[in-house]
Amino acid sequence: MKRPLIASLPWTPEEEAQLRAMAQEGDGPAAIAKQLGRTEQATRHRFYKLGIPLKRRSRHMAQFKTAGISYADLRKECLEAVRSWPRCETVAGIQIIRDNTPAGFSVQVTLYGKADVQTADRAMIYVEREKRRQYHLIE
Repeated sequence: MKRPLIASLPWTPEEEAQLRAMAQEGDGPAAIAKQLGRTEQATRHRFYKLGIPLKRRSRHMAQFKTAGISYADLRKECLEAVRSWPRCETVAGIQIIRDNTPAGFSVQVTLYGKADVQTADRAMIYVEREKRRQYHLIE
């Protein structure tokens, strides 16, 4: 990769103004760096020095289109999904907990039966992640 020509030169007030304007428009550090002929790391550092917050891409579950589901239906689906895992067939109970996540719930195993606890907890983490991508509570 070819290094930018002005990577080690001090930032000019004009460059800082351009950086602020581009950041205000929603451009990220990589795009701004390319436009200004700077490294991305130098641009990120200038963001920090100027107190400009970096706009991060949201990785929340809210970016997924989810379908509304009732508490009872969600509980039934999660229990079936956990029981489909090997060594988790005897899980007897789960609990849906309402919370402030984008999906509005979290899930935990409450009655393990003869299921392996570690495996059941791991399965529950996976199932919870998948169900949060698919559903949100409507009640």
